[in-house]
Amino acid sequence: MATDTARADEPERADGDMPDDDARRPVVLPDLDTEAAVRAALAIARDRRQQLVRDAHAPNTQRAYAADWRAFSTWCEQVARVEPQHRALPTSDDTLSTYIAHRVDLAPGSIRRAVSAIRLMHERHGYRKPSANSRT
Repeated sequence: MATDTARADEPERADGDMPDDDARRPVVLPDLDTEAAVRAALAIARDRRQQLVRDAHAPNTQRAYAADWRAFSTWCEQVARVEPQHRALPTSDDTLSTYIAHRVDLAPGSIRRAVSAIRLMHERHGYRKPSANSRT
């Protein structure tokens, strides 16, 4: 049931409340006829993109991914002292598959989550996502 305060452009949720997720609401942009206007519009879009990326995973998943990334990057730092080609970002397929072999103590689901975290970090930084199926 709609309330008198409901706006016509927003659908009512099943619980009767209006959506409050500003990140998903379209941004009305000013005319982009000046460089300053274009820069301002890009800043708004980038801020919104960062918020959407942050909100793409549940808080517990974000914490687990952060811990998985820290473990992987720390391992890379330690191993790179002896074999410098092993770096966390960007990493090679060989480095990722070697790391997985190193972490045989983890449950299969934890290994899958760690690989997802590593691949997500590469995607967010604009690198090719590494494969865990290296045969070299």
